[in-house]
Amino acid sequence: YLGPNQATFAPAINTGKELGVKFKPMQRTEMRLAVWRQDATGEVANMPATGTTVGLGETRRQGVDFQLTARPTDRLDFWLSHSLQKAEVVSAFTADGVSLSGKEVFSTPRHISNAGAEYRASDKWRFGVQGRAQGDYFIDSPNARGKFGGFVLFDASVRYAISKRASIDVQIKNLTDRRYAYAW
Repeated sequence: YLGPNQATFAPAINTGKELGVKFKPMQRTEMRLAVWRQDATGEVANMPATGTTVGLGETRRQGVDFQLTARPTDRLDFWLSHSLQKAEVVSAFTADGVSLSGKEVFSTPRHISNAGAEYRASDKWRFGVQGRAQGDYFIDSPNARGKFGGFVLFDASVRYAISKRASIDVQIKNLTDRRYAYAW
């Protein structure tokens, strides 16, 4: 059911390319680097907060992704990922007929990063920490209301294995109780 004020949209055709390399610079370490681009003919965004769907028009997303995983010992894992991306409208107009070409696609941060470590103290105990970050993003199609939503957060976790099939997990999200604005 689309609702009384919901527009109908044709399917978006997405095409893209990715060029990447994955290699092992040393034992127990893997790195991946990729450059990518995706074009969409009629991208659509679902807006759960308002129960509507918005047509974004023709869009282009492109970026660079980097990932690193390492296991320096049998008990310790590290990981790191960083993505840079740009998402812009290639061709679209507002209801008033104003061109959105060249505007950034709303709700799309320019960078997203993750880093963390897990220590396996024994077969039963695991301890982890993780940091997450993302950049600010525009909250509207014309890019007129500013950028919001950027954050840097840290999480922690503890796992105790009761058996091979069951465990007790405790997670603390936003360990430093940092405030940030979530805007959709």
